[in-house]
Amino acid sequence: MLEVENTELKMKIDQVMEENELLYTQILSNTRFEEQNNELKKELDLLREENRILRLSISSFADRIDRHILDFESNATK
Repeated sequence: MLEVENTELKMKIDQVMEENELLYTQILSNTRFEEQNNELKKELDLLREENRILRLSISSFADRIDRHILDFESNATK
């Protein structure tokens, strides 16, 4: 009777150890994913800032082109 119980307990211990190993592996994976996610968030912030700067630059360029066209048209009508 005790031998059977001992064997069952050993099997349960093995099962729990396997589950613990799996959980540990998942925790490591989650940590890596969190680190990658943080890096991607930083990269996204940089890209958004670059996009904002490019939009401002394009807007400024378009304004200058409009002024040149207006100046040209105004000079052409004189």
